[in-house]
Order: sequence, then structure tokens, then C-alpha cells
Amino acid sequence: MLLQLKKELFRCGINTDSDCIYCGEPDSINHTFIDCEFTKTFTCKVINWFNTQYGSNFKPDTKETLFATFKHPTCMELMGKFNYTLLFMKFYVYVSKLNNNSLVLPEFIARINYKYKVENLQIYTEKVLVT
Repeated sequence: MLLQLKKELFRCGINTDSDCIYCGEPDSINHTFIDCEFTKTFTCKVINWFNTQYGSNFKPDTKETLFATFKHPTCMELMGKFNYTLLFMKFYVYVSKLNNNSLVLPEFIARINYKYKVENLQIYTEKVLVT
């Protein structure tokens, strides 16, 4: 699957420029998911929200964040929910950027909470809170 970012859309003649809608820098996959200051800030907000919401202290590095491969030996179930959140966050960033929408934390939280319910991930919260 090819991610259609502004760089690729510009190359195909669909967009008039190849700049990131958030910061104006040249867009690319690396820029979107690693280098963009807006994406970095949003990622930090999502991780902080998750840690506050679930009483965790996860601090993934760039690779763990990018590929949602964060590992924690004592919190396996919550770690699964965290990695799911990271994957969904990247999808949210991609779709938001593709549709020229802002990255809005309350909107993301509402969507991820809905996804937790649909995917039946609320059981992780209950088990962790009891521990």
C-alpha cells in the first residue's frame, strides 16, 4: 500500500505543492511520522494523555512509537492497548493530513475511546485499575 502524502500527490499533479500542511516543510513519510514538529507535539500529547488516563509511565523511543512495538515486561495487557493507541494515532495523523484537518487531541481521544469499545479493549483498563 502506498501512502498518498502531499509529496506523492504533487508528483502526480494532484496537489499544487508538496509542503506539509502543518509546518510548511517538504512533506514525506519520514516528515509526517518522525520529523514534523506538529506531529511530534501531538504524539507527546497522546502519550501523556494515555499515561495520565491509565496510570502508566510509558516512554517509547522513536522506533517504538513509529512501529508501535513498545515492550514492558510487567504491563503486558496495558502495553497492548498502548501500542494499539500508537497505531491508531498514526492513522489519525495520516487521515487528518490527507483531508487538511488539524490534529485535535479531544477529537482523537473521542475516536480512540470509541475504537477501544468496538475492539473490546476496555477490559484492559479494568484489570489494570484493579491491580
